[in-house]
Amino acid sequence: MCKLDSQIHLCSCASIAPIPYPVNKDFNKDNYLKTHFVWKLNRYLGEKDTGMTGEMVMPLQRLSEDLTIDKLITKLCKNDIFDFDYTPKEGDELIIREEYIYKAIKGKPRPELFNYMSLIYKDDCWEDDFYDIFSEKTRSFNKGIIKIK
Repeated sequence: MCKLDSQIHLCSCASIAPIPYPVNKDFNKDNYLKTHFVWKLNRYLGEKDTGMTGEMVMPLQRLSEDLTIDKLITKLCKNDIFDFDYTPKEGDELIIREEYIYKAIKGKPRPELFNYMSLIYKDDCWEDDFYDIFSEKTRSFNKGIIKIK
């Protein structure tokens, strides 16, 4: 179980998959549009040789009042943000995204969410940086939901 002992907490004990909208409830658009923040840790594997190119959506500096790059780096340096034992390795990437809580319902469109932040562990500290998904390969090794006190 997640123990909230810091302002921002990365909880690995909760699924990040969207859940079905409750069938016994009347449809409420505000409820359907509710979001939360999820996180994923990736390990850098090296360069890709795909020849693919495209336009990337760039990461943000802030997702909310509580979720900013500066606050995350401060918490990550204290190493009390995860609910599991974790020692970062050179090149590890932490991605934080805004996601809808509920699965999409056919016939009920909603805006696409492209809001995310990315940090990479370099030279013994976390930095505001990202990998190019078209030319660099990573593998996810842990994920969860962000809880904010």
